[in-house]
Amino acid sequence: YGYHLHLSTINFQKQLTVLKVSLLTFDMARKPNLLIIKKFHPDSLAYIKKELNKYFTIIVPSSFSESSLTRYIPDAEYILGHHLPDSLLLLADKLKYFQSVSSGLDHLNLSLFNRLNIAIGNSTSHAPCVAKFALSLMLNIACKISLNDKIVRSAFNHSSSFPVDPKIRLSPSLFGEYIGLIGYGAINQYLEKLLAPFDVKILYNRKSQDSNSSSLDQIFSDADSYS
Repeated sequence: YGYHLHLSTINFQKQLTVLKVSLLTFDMARKPNLLIIKKFHPDSLAYIKKELNKYFTIIVPSSFSESSLTRYIPDAEYILGHHLPDSLLLLADKLKYFQSVSSGLDHLNLSLFNRLNIAIGNSTSHAPCVAKFALSLMLNIACKISLNDKIVRSAFNHSSSFPVDPKIRLSPSLFGEYIGLIGYGAINQYLEKLLAPFDVKILYNRKSQDSNSSSLDQIFSDADSYS
């Protein structure tokens, strides 16, 4: 819960600032309609309203199903959410700007947004937090932290539910391993920086191939761990 709120605060601060700045491009004679198309945690939604009520007429539907959103989409000038299906996008006659709450844009039909002359914003401000979490999971698996914790607790409680063979408790070192990064966006690029002290060898695959990009077959064949 705390991790969720930490990500939300960092992400929203940047995303909502972008929304405010985008208003400078358009007519400010009145407050434009901002439609929320994704269910947020109540604290996150309260933060959005606190930051944007001054600038927008915020519309929060009671349901976020596609059929329910059809009622609100035609009057939306700004949208905050994650995924906007083509069927809804084609109904958004007044839409000027879509703010995605995620870093990637693969889930959006960019060519259709471009054809309809609708601007898109996204945020990578949460990348350090997610990368740190990914590293913690890698270390947990590599060092068998959770497994050893259960074995110790089992022994303390005089339970025989976990084996006591010492070999099971041994763990390989993360140092010098090959790490495969599937995708090379903001999160994995930050993860690469966090992994630098471990002297790992990075293999990454990205959609826009470059001379250093590895194929997925090579990554799955050579890498010891993946992200």
